[in-house]
Amino acid sequence: MSRRQYWMTAGLVVVAAFAGGIVSGLVFMGQSSPAKAAAGAATVVKASEFQLVDARGTLRASLGWTETNEPMLKLFGANGEIRAGFFLVDDTPFVSLWNQNDVLQAQFFIHSEEGPGLHLYGSDENVRGVFGINSETDEATVTLVNKHGNLVWEAP
Repeated sequence: MSRRQYWMTAGLVVVAAFAGGIVSGLVFMGQSSPAKAAAGAATVVKASEFQLVDARGTLRASLGWTETNEPMLKLFGANGEIRAGFFLVDDTPFVSLWNQNDVLQAQFFIHSEEGPGLHLYGSDENVRGVFGINSETDEATVTLVNKHGNLVWEAP
């Protein structure tokens, strides 16, 4: 397995794990443990941001808002660098993945008009590959661009 395939696989595993957590949270929502019920714990917590830090105090996750007031979840590496983000931008869901050097490498999104897409980025954070489904024809599309921004290959 190449390094690129390894990181793509690792990214998809993270996305799948979060999806499983969300689904299980929805399935078991409202079911509280006897210990919680006995302690009279609150069933709702409200805040504008939640931050999760590790034992060293390093930020590892945050749940908050984008600059345009849409929800986001960010996951950070052991050294505090962003590694994954789940965002809504104009009601379009995005999953973004960064490498260990804080460089954006991939984004998966589902646009309401254009359909699903995957963008792969070079080390300069410029798009190198665009994969998608044409919403009008329901066919796959692929566009590859070199580091100078010139079209290398496209289908269809």
